[in-house]
Amino acid sequence: MKIIYKGRFLQVVEKEGHEIVNLHSAVAIIPECEDNVLLIKHYRPSIGKSLLELPAGWVEEGESLEKAALRELKEETGFISQELEFLVSFFPSPGYTSESLSVFIARNLKNVGETNEIEELVFTPKNQIKNLIKNKSIIDGKTLIGLMYYLDYRI
Repeated sequence: MKIIYKGRFLQVVEKEGHEIVNLHSAVAIIPECEDNVLLIKHYRPSIGKSLLELPAGWVEEGESLEKAALRELKEETGFISQELEFLVSFFPSPGYTSESLSVFIARNLKNVGETNEIEELVFTPKNQIKNLIKNKSIIDGKTLIGLMYYLDYRI
């Protein structure tokens, strides 16, 4: 394995003739708030626009998936959760990256402060999620997978 590039949170290596992006594991959270799911509007420089997404982020070295999910929930939404349930793990793009992503449902939320990390908190009625997916208002991969799994297996 040959290191081609090393950045702050990713590394590009050559392995068996393939260029592979090594990334930390990540988490995404489906915050349930009564009959709503809390989504965030987040600007993405890579595509030059804001997307409606689940709160998410990298797992820090030595951190459990659960601790990362609770930390990211608080950092991105200003909410904490007293109940966290694992939903699903998947590889977002195994053709070129080692990244794995785990999705959790957060319940019993309590607002403990504001956040500067995102543009807007969007309280989305659970019964509107399918419409947002159908009309392409939600186009982020982790959010689509997490919410579709959530709708099919949890509600």
